[in-house]
Amino acid sequence: MLRAGFACVALQIRRTSSIPQGIRGIKPKFTKLFINNEWVDAASKKTYETINPANNKVIAQIAEGDKADVDKAVKAACDAFRLGSTWRRMDAADRGILMQKLADLMERDRVILASLEAIDNGKPFGMAYTADTALAIACIRYYAGWADKNQGRTIPIRGDYFTYTRHEPVGVCGQIIPWNFPLLMQAWKLGPALAMGNTVVMKCAEQTPLSALHVASLIKEAGFPPGVVNIVPGFGPTAGQAITTHMDIDKVAFTGSTEIGRVVMTAAAQSNVKKVTLELGGKSPNIIFADADMDFAAKQAHHGLFFNQGQVCCAGSRVFVEGKKYDHVAKFLNGKRTIWTLAVRAGSAAGCEDAAIGRLFPAVCCEAAAASRTMRQGAEVARKPVRVTTICICRSESLNVHKYQWQTQKLIDFIDIRYFCPETGKNMPAGVSQYVDHEYDNYFGLSYLLTKSQKSLSTFLHSPAPVGGSARITAVLRPRPVITVYDEFIAKSKALAEKRVLGDPFDLKTEQGPQVDNDQLQTIIKYVECGKKEGAQLITGGKQWGDKGFFYEPTIFANVKDQMTIAQEEIFGPVMSVIRFDTMEDLVGIANNTIYGLAAAVVTNDIDKALYVANNIRAGSVWVNCFDVFDAAAPFGGYKQSGIGRELGEYGLEAYTEVKTVTIKVSQKNS
Repeated sequence: MLRAGFACVALQIRRTSSIPQGIRGIKPKFTKLFINNEWVDAASKKTYETINPANNKVIAQIAEGDKADVDKAVKAACDAFRLGSTWRRMDAADRGILMQKLADLMERDRVILASLEAIDNGKPFGMAYTADTALAIACIRYYAGWADKNQGRTIPIRGDYFTYTRHEPVGVCGQIIPWNFPLLMQAWKLGPALAMGNTVVMKCAEQTPLSALHVASLIKEAGFPPGVVNIVPGFGPTAGQAITTHMDIDKVAFTGSTEIGRVVMTAAAQSNVKKVTLELGGKSPNIIFADADMDFAAKQAHHGLFFNQGQVCCAGSRVFVEGKKYDHVAKFLNGKRTIWTLAVRAGSAAGCEDAAIGRLFPAVCCEAAAASRTMRQGAEVARKPVRVTTICICRSESLNVHKYQWQTQKLIDFIDIRYFCPETGKNMPAGVSQYVDHEYDNYFGLSYLLTKSQKSLSTFLHSPAPVGGSARITAVLRPRPVITVYDEFIAKSKALAEKRVLGDPFDLKTEQGPQVDNDQLQTIIKYVECGKKEGAQLITGGKQWGDKGFFYEPTIFANVKDQMTIAQEEIFGPVMSVIRFDTMEDLVGIANNTIYGLAAAVVTNDIDKALYVANNIRAGSVWVNCFDVFDAAAPFGGYKQSGIGRELGEYGLEAYTEVKTVTIKVSQKNS
């Protein structure tokens, strides 16, 4: 049996006491183009504003590169790659030393880099410091180690020949990075390219240029030769298109949407048939089986979707939850009617008339009693708790659920209702029991009657109320709704979403910052409205948050059908779609019913289920009892329209490597 463990590297956020304070209001030092190890203005002298998405304020004016600037950067990269250049003649081990120096400088400036990510992208500083910067530095160090280890081999072909392969750099590499993880995606692309001895022309996303430009300053400080790395901020239709169509760029790597990925691939083919690596969109299934611990599963799904404001290509936005009933509850309640609504009428409590607790289940009996300290302080019992939803209590100060193991070994779940009103100010507890083996019994001097022939049940408390008069407890018996794993998952996920802390990215308590810009915010709003129109049930969220910035509430839809737009199209925001499934065979077919195939996850304690899903889901990464576990050594990439090629790990070197076969005729070959 598998033991579920949430081992998400990207979410291993340290205690706030170990995270330094970010630099609130940081002023970026580098805002120009970085070409040939020099800071230069755009040829057009144009600049554009980069905006803080948390408050809509302008951070800085950034030089806006276009085709003329890309041409200049490509020339510098070609010069750095020419035969006999310092970079081409450098020993592979020395390339690795330069990369380690770069990683050291990134470590030194880690607070600066995380602060730039927070102010430019809007992600919480704590996340940027513990996840983005840490993983980016680790990636550069990992590929520094590969610089002198990606070598060819000798091949014993037939005949008197000596055959060997050489692993050579591709040449000038165009790299276009996204705005959701600017620093990390820069490291993913620079690492393998530099380790193999390529030169780079990079376009950072126009929304988030600041961290990439700061790293450019560290590249120069580390001692990389001029022209090895060139960074041109700009827009896709100008600078981006110039990279993808340039005849002197040998390879292009792009991370972004599938829609733009098609444009990049077409341009690469129609120019000089560039090599292409694409890491594109996703709509990753996150599969929750009934045997999983639902507390763990809800947390796993919560972080798998809402991490980085939902702006993650592999986000688990399609959550499949098994619709199975809980066996012990189903067995216990077989043939019994269940209390569906408990209404409390306090005769002498003005203002509390008809106060009600809605939808109590799985209850089969009800009781009322005067306040009892023993009952209120009952010990915890390891059973499924009473579910309380749609709570409506007039002027209630608190509502607490307690469990108590009575002498009869019957499990009692107590709902402690404290009324806050002038007339009473007292406790009036009511309890519901999961286990009952008599249709007539007596608890604490109170009688209740539960018969199959009656449609309702009334129990009267005849002892004096706190101010006089009497109180009446009424329980209405109705057919019990099915209690499923799906129901519990929805309830737990709703609670987590509503506790999620939105706010200032520099507050270490903040869990969710703003979306990156207004365009992305409006896209999310459009999809949420579409979900409601198509019949999905909005459980929580669904609104913009705050009076400034591009914040959006964590949003959950239930009763989602897989053909709905919100279940098929990438939203790239904090919107979770929860889909019910009944059999594993149906599940795999539905989960694979998407144009994407970037990632998937499964939560189960059954190794057979885990392996079945992992082996049959068409996705580049499958996480079992975890989510978003990234390491520089583990390859990442997509099936289908989620991309071409792999990044990270030894596989990530392939896209930046040309393999040359050399065969030499020899007079005699001996083994």
